[in-house]
Amino acid sequence: MKRVKEERIKGGLSDLKPVEIRLVKGEAESGLWKQLVSTHHYLGYKRAWGRRLRYLVWVGDGAIGAIGWKSGALKLQSRDYFIGWSVVQRKQSLFHILNNDRFVIAEEMRVKNLASHVLARNVRMVRGGLGKPLWGEAVPVGDLHRPGAVFR
Repeated sequence: MKRVKEERIKGGLSDLKPVEIRLVKGEAESGLWKQLVSTHHYLGYKRAWGRRLRYLVWVGDGAIGAIGWKSGALKLQSRDYFIGWSVVQRKQSLFHILNNDRFVIAEEMRVKNLASHVLARNVRMVRGGLGKPLWGEAVPVGDLHRPGAVFR
């Protein structure tokens, strides 16, 4: 049975192996993803529009985290200025950009470097699985003073 892992785990990555990251499939996993995001992410769950990818982070038979990606924002002044593209270039190139919509590790997971390990692995998975080149991923840092395993 698929469920959210609720036991508190402390230590290092080697204490937690294997960590698996899998694409969300089916209603049961979709429900787990929504539960983790609703419970542990400071913005909660909101239905994302457009193209999206959702992943669950697993340890054993329990989900400990959720990651969500969506298509790049149509207009984002700071990004567009940084890249230096014109309106035409942006329209032609936007599908090469992904935005990280949600990233959460359950607060019970007190594992040093877990968040960066999971995010780096997931970025490699996304880049390898899309069948098109990705030029960048936007991962907002958010408020570093918020509670949560990722912000410690």
